[in-house]
Amino acid sequence: MDTVTQVLEHPQYKACCETITDYEADRTYCRHDMEHFLRVGQIAILLAKENGLSIDAEEIMLAALFHDLGRALQYQNGISHAESSAILAEEILLSIGYDPAKTDRICAAVKCHSKRQDVKIRYAKRGSQKTLEDLLSFADHFSRECFACLASDTCKWKAEERIDRPYFEIKEDYDIRKRGLL
Repeated sequence: MDTVTQVLEHPQYKACCETITDYEADRTYCRHDMEHFLRVGQIAILLAKENGLSIDAEEIMLAALFHDLGRALQYQNGISHAESSAILAEEILLSIGYDPAKTDRICAAVKCHSKRQDVKIRYAKRGSQKTLEDLLSFADHFSRECFACLASDTCKWKAEERIDRPYFEIKEDYDIRKRGLL
């Protein structure tokens, strides 16, 4: 069984996803669900490929699958979601026998992914991402569809941080498995 499947089927991973779903059931704003996790992974993998980076697609997808998993602990205990996501990633990855060095890289990226900034400045830097952390942070930001959000008037994101048009269109032809990127 591949590592991504092992993670998705891991009881602790599933429990955290269920907790997030429960806490966000009535959430008006962007949700932290599997659709978001996979979209972040797809964007980051495409960006890595566009930039000619040799970062392993599996590592990118694993980082994406874990990057907001700590929301479960944030909602329950007020712990930083980025830090708790890294802790959960380490626990789960090591429990399935994943490579410790790769686990460290994934955890470092997850722990530091949460950086919002002016969308035009960030987009202008597209292509300058060289690390897993950079890819994850960029993809997390641009995975959001603020331009179509019905609650954008009350969103906590500043106007300049909001995504005003679809910079990435993730369609079936970008499916990472079909393209052999994972």
